[in-house]
Amino acid sequence: MNKVLTKSKYILGLECPRHLWITFNHPEKIRQVTLAEEFKFSEGDKVGQLAKTLFSDGIDLPVESYTENLQQTKEAIKKGKPLFEAGFAFENCFSRADILVPVGKEWDIIEVKSGTEVKDINVHDVSFQKYVYEANGLKIRKCFLMHLNKEYFRKGKLDAKKLLNNNMVERYHNEFREFDKVRRGFKSDETAQQWSDAFRLYHNFIKKHMALNGATPSQVAEIDIDLGRNRWLSLLKQSLNHPNTTKKEVILK
Repeated sequence: MNKVLTKSKYILGLECPRHLWITFNHPEKIRQVTLAEEFKFSEGDKVGQLAKTLFSDGIDLPVESYTENLQQTKEAIKKGKPLFEAGFAFENCFSRADILVPVGKEWDIIEVKSGTEVKDINVHDVSFQKYVYEANGLKIRKCFLMHLNKEYFRKGKLDAKKLLNNNMVERYHNEFREFDKVRRGFKSDETAQQWSDAFRLYHNFIKKHMALNGATPSQVAEIDIDLGRNRWLSLLKQSLNHPNTTKKEVILK
């Protein structure tokens, strides 16, 4: 049987390639889950169940069986309703969506997290999902990361709409893919990382987004950096003035 790369294993590989290798080749060496981790997982499940209440007409799909989940997803997708735990496979990749929401002929991905903020690794999580779903013919309109609102104070009955924040993920990975096409690859892993870091700066601090009413993501996040007219030059100058940055780190090869 071919090894299946799930989104959780994909994230594991990004964080620690060696851990992923051991998971596939020597699973008996992986330590048991601790009580603290089990508690964290259970709390995450509670948040996931709460998020489902925001879509009263949603269809909950079984997760116990891999093949049954795939089969029922194929049938449920035809109904045009929100889907919970819809599973898709492409080549050796498999991913289940916390929530898939139909918007006309397109779909929105909603990834639910029990934390109180969006982390960089969460974007990789959604990117893997989008790759698998689009490979199955789904047209993905937007991607969202839903997490807990740390500013929420409960008064009386729990209000799931106020407790949960739903943040749109900009299509950074699509933009970078188009950028990469004309370069025809990179000379080394180091060079690839340098260009990736630079493109992320461009995406968050330089480029103005129509979906954000002509603002940059950093402006929407209220990151107070005065970049003036030449935003690239200002970013480079400010990075060089940072005590932990050297000239070598900002030179792109």
